[in-house]
Amino acid sequence: MLFRSKKRCRLELVTESGRFIKWYLCGVGKISEKTPAGEYTIINKEVNPKWYKPGGGVVKPGDPENALGVRWMGIGGSLGIHGTNEPDTIGKPESAGCIRMHNHDVEELYKLITYQTKVTIIEGK
Repeated sequence: MLFRSKKRCRLELVTESGRFIKWYLCGVGKISEKTPAGEYTIINKEVNPKWYKPGGGVVKPGDPENALGVRWMGIGGSLGIHGTNEPDTIGKPESAGCIRMHNHDVEELYKLITYQTKVTIIEGK
């Protein structure tokens, strides 16, 4: 189970019973493109994902322009938890709504969670 605090730009990994395991610094949506609070689940996972650019176009895995970095974990629609090609945005509200992580952190998290893992996005805390 994952909990993420938007205010603190933290993604927290906890067990179903609420036991804390680890936290990661992350980036969240810009004020104009909020990361919506709510209950989600991991519905898909990809290693070295393609990035479908807003407005059209596809960026191949490994391309320095690929905004998704090395992992993608979808939580619904176009929302997901992913790596980034802009590590300086981690810890800030600068994404298009997704949860961005350092590539080495998202690789670790990817190994730790499974499909149907619950994701709770919290406004504050």
